[in-house]
Amino acid sequence: SENKQAIAKPLSQKEIEERQEIQNYSMEIRNAFSQIRSGAPDLTGQKCSIKVWFSQSGNVLSIKVESGDNDACSYVLKRTQKIKLSAMNDSQYKVFRNIPIDFSF
Repeated sequence: SENKQAIAKPLSQKEIEERQEIQNYSMEIRNAFSQIRSGAPDLTGQKCSIKVWFSQSGNVLSIKVESGDNDACSYVLKRTQKIKLSAMNDSQYKVFRNIPIDFSF
């Protein structure tokens, strides 16, 4: 049997830029949500998993609690509603329009 190796096609400049924009935006999201975690009251040992829907302009459209402790989730919901991210281009929006986020305190 012949051993065929897959040859990766080099990325175009546009694909490279798109990936970089997505990576940069994921850092913005990570920073926004880590501020929620760092400003938390004493919720030690509690967890909350949410799903957040964003508009393309970076506003929170809706938040759904997937699972978690009541105190942690009510804190997370209150703080998440106030998040405002920068506007997304089309490729960022495809990736980040709705995202699951898990909090552990």
